[in-house]
Amino acid sequence: MRERRIAGAGLDVFDSFPLPPTSPLWDLPNVVITPHIGGHVREYEALATPIVLDNLRLYLAGRAAEMRNIVEH
Repeated sequence: MRERRIAGAGLDVFDSFPLPPTSPLWDLPNVVITPHIGGHVREYEALATPIVLDNLRLYLAGRAAEMRNIVEH
């Protein structure tokens, strides 16, 4: 970003959260930092609710391996 190889970036997910106040990203004029809302759309609840409900049913049925969109740390 400092070298301006790309014009800019919108960022809302970082390796460490919250982004430390000492991060150089805060001072870059070509970076927009959002609080985990960068990908929000009006339809989010309508799109996410069926997945959450399906995952809950699978989990309660002992079929967690079949759940969708699982993030492993």
